[in-house]
Amino acid sequence: MAASRSTYFVSPRQRLVSRLWQAVREAKQAYVRWYNRRAACHYLSSLDDRMLRDIGISRSQIEAAVRNGRPSQQA
Repeated sequence: MAASRSTYFVSPRQRLVSRLWQAVREAKQAYVRWYNRRAACHYLSSLDDRMLRDIGISRSQIEAAVRNGRPSQQA
């Protein structure tokens, strides 16, 4: 008895639609990441210098801290 092979054919239109949806999902994810970074920068900017010093960053480091996290301090 010969093994049957089933092949799944994806039409060019289906591939295009799939790629478009993937692009939409990636754009949405990028927007959400940007929005969250913006909100975090806005919140940290609203803190006074003493509070920023308490968490270990200065006002000029806010954007870098939001993007990359605080640098670790090694003993």
